[in-house]
Amino acid sequence: GHRYEVEDEDRVVDLWHLRHLALSRGGLMSPSLRKRAWPELVGVDEQILTNTSASIPSLISSGTSVSGASVASESNEQDEPESIVELTNKDIEVVKQDIGRCVWHVEYHIKMLRKQREKSKGGNGKKSKDANNNVPSALSNFSTSTQSDYSMESPDIGKPQHMSKREMGLILNIITAVLRSVPEGEEKSRLHYFQGLHDVAALFLINLESPSLTSLVMKRLCHLHFRDAMRPTFQKVQIILQAIIMPLLEIVDRKLHDYIIQGGLDDSSVFALSWILTWFAHDVHNFDVVSRLFDVFLVSHPLFPAYLCVAMLTHPLNRSAIMSTNCEFSALYETICELPKKMASHEESKVMNLFEDLIQTALIYIRDSPPSKLISLARVYRSGYMKEYLVTAPSVFLLEDPPRWAIAPTAPTDWSLIKLAQLMRTQSPEARLARRRYLRLRHFVEKIDLTSDEHDIALVAFGLRTSSSTRRRLRLIRTNRLVGIVLFVV
Repeated sequence: GHRYEVEDEDRVVDLWHLRHLALSRGGLMSPSLRKRAWPELVGVDEQILTNTSASIPSLISSGTSVSGASVASESNEQDEPESIVELTNKDIEVVKQDIGRCVWHVEYHIKMLRKQREKSKGGNGKKSKDANNNVPSALSNFSTSTQSDYSMESPDIGKPQHMSKREMGLILNIITAVLRSVPEGEEKSRLHYFQGLHDVAALFLINLESPSLTSLVMKRLCHLHFRDAMRPTFQKVQIILQAIIMPLLEIVDRKLHDYIIQGGLDDSSVFALSWILTWFAHDVHNFDVVSRLFDVFLVSHPLFPAYLCVAMLTHPLNRSAIMSTNCEFSALYETICELPKKMASHEESKVMNLFEDLIQTALIYIRDSPPSKLISLARVYRSGYMKEYLVTAPSVFLLEDPPRWAIAPTAPTDWSLIKLAQLMRTQSPEARLARRRYLRLRHFVEKIDLTSDEHDIALVAFGLRTSSSTRRRLRLIRTNRLVGIVLFVV
């Protein structure tokens, strides 16, 4: 793909090309590519470069264990530690109990992925360099684990039925590090754990094979995509799901919408809450499929999972199952809740194509009804009965425009990041501060003509291009303390 040259000795990653790959059929294809791409796509390079106390190369490649120590936020302009929330024993115990019910087994899946990598590199019996020398130290012995390392194994596939203490400890450290962090601009509030977050963390840990990188990625997402779910209650999430899923379903499939409403299932949060909160990681028990969905969610609007929920309902197989179910609450509820699991249970050769169809359908829905129009739809939905619930809409994070890092055109390569971090560690606090201010702007160009197919599909996923748009230019305006993003339709 095309790379933007910043300096002769410094190449950067073209993030628009990565987004295009993530949204195209097949996605990023493999955990090896995701391990490199996912951190770039969520902009963790800015977080890494503000960490002046940890080993930068180890954060990128060795994955040192997360202890809950902070990584300075991107808005912090001082060489001072980030604000940390103190967790109670009760907070930690709740997380521990939930981790024990995790769908994903980190050791097992990493062990299987490494075997696949070795096989794909020739299968000559020699252990690959990637499987031995370049793996995180906290996870390095997973590939040599024996059956005795696991609590129990299913006799059919050799998959453990329970997580080991080592796995649970890694996920606990990641989640507590996230819970100790303070979202930017919300110094007086804190993040609250929700059931299912451990499944999201485990899926990221398997793909990234680094507790430290997983912690940084999770912080990014929990400060935005999952922020509404991490309030003291789910009230705002439930309201926004009611305001989005059924009104959107009415537009795309009125007959199906009316059938579900007639059956008494008018509150979509009843069946879709788990889908949205865990990015389907709790309901779809297929590693490749969920990783594929994560590809898409990382490069799209925070509300894109809701569009995928509607696509899940309207898929011909699922639509037929719903319409053939007895039109009453309990029967419809059971049928709809099982849709993701049933779709993922098809034969391996078919299942990925089914979910690719869902992704493409959801992209059509967000193009035709972007997030900016959803509240207007909700206000007139069923004669305006939801108006009183929409009072809180302005304070819902899911409705906000994508942040600056989400549509950044470029990111530094791992090598240039390591070199720059090593340089910054030798500088004075004043020099590091000046360097960080410069870095926030250096990979942004003044104007990007977004007319290629690569830009088009990414802008659709972010809800920034509709079916009526003809051509857009993205202009990045520099100021002293921030980068503003302005979209122009011409």
